[in-house]
Amino acid sequence: MRQHIGDFPYSPQQRRYAIVYDTLVHRSFLRNHVGLGACCILGFFVNEEFFTLELLDIVVISPVIADIIKSVTSPGIALGLVFYLFCVSVLIYASFGRNHFAASLKVPYYDAELEESINKECHSLLGCFYLLAYQGLSEAGNIKSALQIAQTGSADYPLRIIFDSVFFIWVGVVLMNIITGLMVDTFSSIREEKATREEILASDCFVCGLQRNTYEDMGLGPTAPTFDKHLSSDHDLWSYVYYVAYLRKKDPTEDSGIESYVRQQVNDLSLEWIPSRTCFVLEAQRKGTGKSSEDSKSSGNGSGLSTDQAEANARAAMASVVRAKRQDAAIQEVNRKLDELTAEIRELAQSGFRSP
Repeated sequence: MRQHIGDFPYSPQQRRYAIVYDTLVHRSFLRNHVGLGACCILGFFVNEEFFTLELLDIVVISPVIADIIKSVTSPGIALGLVFYLFCVSVLIYASFGRNHFAASLKVPYYDAELEESINKECHSLLGCFYLLAYQGLSEAGNIKSALQIAQTGSADYPLRIIFDSVFFIWVGVVLMNIITGLMVDTFSSIREEKATREEILASDCFVCGLQRNTYEDMGLGPTAPTFDKHLSSDHDLWSYVYYVAYLRKKDPTEDSGIESYVRQQVNDLSLEWIPSRTCFVLEAQRKGTGKSSEDSKSSGNGSGLSTDQAEANARAAMASVVRAKRQDAAIQEVNRKLDELTAEIRELAQSGFRSP
């Protein structure tokens, strides 16, 4: 919690922007239902084929498929650069092929008069590029179907072997494996990140920072709550969130001492009011066993507040409570005197008091 304190939106404008952005970008519920509604409308009024697009809802429902889609979209820049390299490679091969193997590059063409498909030579660099790009992607780097078979013993036969083999190795093997490797590595990193996040949420307390192993090795006794109970009850994250929201809505003049202290800490962006490496059970055990502050520091409070600091915070909170009680007592005394004065004025009015 302490390392992310500066990442929270504090102003109302920042909070509204964060809510709208999170709803539109990260929340699939709204985006999914808007897309499904658009497909329904297009299916009713345009073409029924749009109804089939609603079957893609499985992408949002299944977390496994969502991770697979993310493994393709996350390395988008890298995949774009590889695709650019593919286009450049095909353009270079189209240029060399048009200049040296123009008679072998054949573009399929349907002749309506003859009612049959014939092959024509590509007379432009763009036409040869389209031909090699289409055959290179559909055949995984094999462009034999786009070229006429070279005659054995011809003068260009060795060059055709080099031309076809280099294109297959570079496009069909290297570039295609680079694309596959990027997606596989991204998918693996997504799964590892997800597993790490789940492990941290299950073994670390987000509020105080205690770990499961440290908590269970402290020998708290059979009556002490388990670490799972510690996460769900003692240091429930949402309890702290609700408490801060409660303070924001409450009138500051009605705060108690503890509430005034916490409000001041929240306004100062301080986290001293949040327990660090400690909880009620640990503090009760330390008081019961009579451990010194040095023992407390060395046996369970490795990087958080020491017992002295915790007691100082407690004394500050109690001082705030005492000040609040004194203020309440003064206010009650003033109210009592005002009530007495009001009663005297009413008595004088009822007895027919007249000013001299």
